[in-house]
Amino acid sequence: MTAPFDTNSPDLVSWVESANAPETPFPIQNLPYGRFRRDASDPWSIGVAIGDQVLDVHGAGLAHSSDMVQWLTLGRAQRQAQREAISMALQHGNEDRARIAPWLVPMSTVELGLPCDVRNAGSPSMKSLFTGVRRSWSDPLRLDHRESDLSRLLDQLIFELVG
Repeated sequence: MTAPFDTNSPDLVSWVESANAPETPFPIQNLPYGRFRRDASDPWSIGVAIGDQVLDVHGAGLAHSSDMVQWLTLGRAQRQAQREAISMALQHGNEDRARIAPWLVPMSTVELGLPCDVRNAGSPSMKSLFTGVRRSWSDPLRLDHRESDLSRLLDQLIFELVG
């Protein structure tokens, strides 16, 4: 059995230059998922923050769907494999850089949204979970360069959404 790829290794370096700056909240070791759109009339896309950019993971061919609910319902092993693929695609020296680079969008030019549409979110626990996930995406200091807080919140959210 192959050991899992360490997406949090301090030795990882990205070809996205802003992700290598010491002050960045989104280095390659911290790739939080979220939804974004370029314009209010555009559909939502799944994005991963990297440096001062957002990578459209569906457009870049790193996700099978642009529907966050489908992604949220993947098993833990599938989500981990997807995270590893995204991390590897953004690493310095990756041969797919030319294919992936056009799918990067400056974070300052997009609207960030909740992870998925909320249909029955009247309960205080659901509102709290969505707020926590949104804060993790929009307030990078809460993650402390690790995905563990967001992963924990997403696991709770999945439990609330799909039981």
